[in-house]
Amino acid sequence: MKDISKMGGMMSTVKKVIITTIVVVVVALGIWWLVIANSPNSNQSTSETTGQEETSQQPAENQEAAVTITYDGNEFAPASVTVKVGDVVKIINNSENVLYFASDEHPTHLDNSELNVGDIEPGSIATFTVSSAGTWGYHDHYNASADGEIIAN
Repeated sequence: MKDISKMGGMMSTVKKVIITTIVVVVVALGIWWLVIANSPNSNQSTSETTGQEETSQQPAENQEAAVTITYDGNEFAPASVTVKVGDVVKIINNSENVLYFASDEHPTHLDNSELNVGDIEPGSIATFTVSSAGTWGYHDHYNASADGEIIAN
């Protein structure tokens, strides 16, 4: 009789281990999915446009850019732009390196998250729509001395 009760206890322990393992795997997959879903490039879509790749943080297909900011690897031109709330800003990476377009402060990028476009490959274009008024600093995360500002009215 003692052997049968020991087997029942072992089966209960095995079931607990299996259930615990399943819970840990589900939680790990959930955390992984949240990290991937919130990565800098997760809200971006890509399309081909006249030989250049275009990345858009927010839908702007039917809107023309109010301003275009170019990046040569050392600086943005123009360094300061003024736009209206609702305007589309186009960023062109003319450098030979990946540009990580992000809002100030470096390295946290917390001033204005809509400017956190993320990686823009060499020769590619990214757009975003300005949705709030204010003066917002931005920079290349990989070269933080390259910076500029967007003034939105």
